[in-house]
Amino acid sequence: MRVTTLLFSVILLSCSSAATPTPSQSSSVARSGSDALGTDSATEEPADSNARRVCTPETKSCDDNAVWGCSDDGSERVFMGYCPSGSVCAGGECDCIPQCDNRACGDDGCGGSCGECGASGACMPDATCCARGCDGRACGPDACGGSCGSCEAPLVCLPESGQCCVPQCEGKTCGADGCGGLCGACDPGVECPLGGVCGCEPMCEGVSCQADGCGGLCGDCFTFEEDDGTTETAFGYESAPESDPYAVVCMVRIRLPHTHMRLSSFSAGWMYGLWDLQIPFELVVAPAALMGCVSGDEDAWWNEACLASEDVLTSLTSLVPAPPFEPHPEEDLGEHIMPSSEIFIGARFIVAEYPIYVCPVDESGSGADSFMFPVSIEEGVGTLNASSLQTKDGDIGAMALRFGFELTEESLPVAYVP
Repeated sequence: MRVTTLLFSVILLSCSSAATPTPSQSSSVARSGSDALGTDSATEEPADSNARRVCTPETKSCDDNAVWGCSDDGSERVFMGYCPSGSVCAGGECDCIPQCDNRACGDDGCGGSCGECGASGACMPDATCCARGCDGRACGPDACGGSCGSCEAPLVCLPESGQCCVPQCEGKTCGADGCGGLCGACDPGVECPLGGVCGCEPMCEGVSCQADGCGGLCGDCFTFEEDDGTTETAFGYESAPESDPYAVVCMVRIRLPHTHMRLSSFSAGWMYGLWDLQIPFELVVAPAALMGCVSGDEDAWWNEACLASEDVLTSLTSLVPAPPFEPHPEEDLGEHIMPSSEIFIGARFIVAEYPIYVCPVDESGSGADSFMFPVSIEEGVGTLNASSLQTKDGDIGAMALRFGFELTEESLPVAYVP
């Protein structure tokens, strides 16, 4: 019986030990139970906080032509849009691509330029350069649909020449203003003379080739004479001067009353020796504005001096001397319109075959508008270099030349020409 009781006690103790866990076993079980429920592990922060980022905050990137940004916490990419046409995405930015193929000028599409045409050119809508053609033009249209400039009032523009013109209407009630316009019109039946005063009566009785009092000319012609026919004197050199001229030009300055006048007659009071020798010469003319004439100052012995290239002279015809003041045949003069209203005109002698360095003069004239020009080579250029025959100490004489001029359809009174 005692054996039985002892055996039962041992069995009972053994069962009790198997059902009760040890402290270490209890702790292990508790941890195991917590992981399964997720109570502790859900509240703990991972050791590496960047493990969940997909991009760097405040940065941008490209995907083809699309721009992507990044959220503030770096957890996701944010679509920001596509780059516009003509640009490409690079480094998260839209870079513009200049569009200058086949373009010489104009906008390159990126705020820059494909080129410049310069001051003499204009950029056209098709991005090509157009030559404006404004050299020597102050106003009027250019060749590219633009303008070469404008004229300040009261000047007006002459479109064909591109020059600014001053309308000349002072004292005029009708007729041309010199700039392609009119100064007014007369009443029906009332004529407008060249002078531009309605109803003015020209005074031409017994007068020819002189002013008519109305801005025109009696007989529509004008003559130039400043001598009395004395032809036995000459001005010049007994031998070639130091400048060694190859030609001598004897010229007078004439102020014509109208523009575009035609040469109608020419005669000379040749010194008899020149007439007898029959030395050939050229009749030449030049605009006075190109002769480079200046007045002498108080210390100069000369009254007026001129310096110009021989190129300013235009040859009208070749002649031989006629008897003193016998007009040359009009058909020998040809049809020549004067280049301006103030001219130098006269005879050019080539001295290679006839080494004569003189010009016939008339002692009765003032000499202020008479010039002898030796023509020499200066710095490789044929040059006219002389002073008038009138000096500060006294008059030498006038060039013994006479001319006649006639009006043409283009003629205008000088007073009304810019």
